[in-house]
Amino acid sequence: SQILHSCKYLADFAKENQNNIFRKYTAIINSIEELSWENEEVRKIKEAVVQTNDPVSNKIKKLIQEYKDIKQAA
Repeated sequence: SQILHSCKYLADFAKENQNNIFRKYTAIINSIEELSWENEEVRKIKEAVVQTNDPVSNKIKKLIQEYKDIKQAA
């Protein structure tokens, strides 16, 4: 779930800042999605992502927000 959360936050941030690396993050998310079609354990993890947040992903989210705040203040 940490990978999915982190990739989502970073993909959204990269796309918002017109950085093409968002495609790589999206590819990771799509790969995990494809794995979940055939693997019940991966599917359960993917479904749990909606319900949980991990500390690393929360830190990434916080750093992105801090960056936006600094950029907006400049």
